[in-house]
Amino acid sequence: KVNKHHPENNSSSAQLDILAKEYNLTQSQTDMLSRYLELLIEWNNKFNLTAITDPKAIIQYHFNDSLALSQHIDFTTIQSTADIGTGAGFPGIPLKILYPHLHTTLI
Repeated sequence: KVNKHHPENNSSSAQLDILAKEYNLTQSQTDMLSRYLELLIEWNNKFNLTAITDPKAIIQYHFNDSLALSQHIDFTTIQSTADIGTGAGFPGIPLKILYPHLHTTLI
C-alpha cells in the first residue's frame, strides 16, 4: 500500500482515489493497484520496465489508459484475454484487477 505519510505519496493516493471513483473500484482493487504501483517502481529500478517513473504519471498514463479499455469493450462478457507484448503488465494487470473473473495471459 502507498505510504500516505510521504508527501509524494499523498498525491498518488489521491490520484488512485479518483481512479477508484471513475471505475467503481473496490477498496481491495484500489489496494492491489497501489501495491502494483509500488512493485512497478521498485522493479523498474532494476529492469527498466517503463520510462514513466513518477507515481502520478504511472497512474494517469498506465493505469487509467489500461482501464479506459473497459469503456469500449464489455469485459463482463469475456472469459479470457491475452496481452501480447505486455512489458510491464499494461493493460493486462490493471484489467485483471478490474475484472477478476478474466483468465489473463501476459505474453
